[in-house]
Amino acid sequence: MLMLGKSSGFITATVLCAASIGSAIASPMAYTDYTAFMTATGSYTSVATLNFDALSVGAFALGSAFNGVTFTGHDDTAGQLAVATDYATTSGVNYLGVDNGSDMLNGGTDNFSLSFATSNAIGLFIITNETPGETLFNGDIQLFAGGVTAMLDTDTPYKYLRDDSAVFFLGLTSDTAFTSAALTNATVDFFYNIDDITLTAAPVVPPPPNPAPAPNPILAGVLG
Repeated sequence: MLMLGKSSGFITATVLCAASIGSAIASPMAYTDYTAFMTATGSYTSVATLNFDALSVGAFALGSAFNGVTFTGHDDTAGQLAVATDYATTSGVNYLGVDNGSDMLNGGTDNFSLSFATSNAIGLFIITNETPGETLFNGDIQLFAGGVTAMLDTDTPYKYLRDDSAVFFLGLTSDTAFTSAALTNATVDFFYNIDDITLTAAPVVPPPPNPAPAPNPILAGVLG
């Protein structure tokens, strides 16, 4: 079991997801490199995007769906999932948090699931001002779907935000279609939020055309 201490820091995660219905499905793979993930799913087309900026700030009930993404599996004892706006995020001003006074998900209690249209890939950005190696460790956040698990790698930041929070990426592709994903955390306190959930689908690859029938030599002789 990974152990880490409490911190006043926070984490913001961004979820991206990709669906595939043809033979152009990326191989099963976990990613911590955003560019590599986008290359693998580059031919996919948009199914739904959720960046929270068009939603009203405040708590919402489990089972709520926004732009085709439904939130389930969260323990509301310490607060409901909520659209919040207090911290830097990867796009716009709103993101997903918890209505608990801090507007931040807690790594010790705030696991949850997403459901959506049939998919074969999902990805997320994690933005944090936790201290790697002290309050946040490799594998403390895990994303699971389609039989594949992607784990946080704190050694590979994607970029930094205006408040010096570091952005990390998690993603995965699977050749097993799935309609849900789970975000899980280490069982101790650290804090994060979520933004920019994106679902995409692979293009349909049509089967090759049937070959033309070979000419009948007997008929050809008669007609010739």
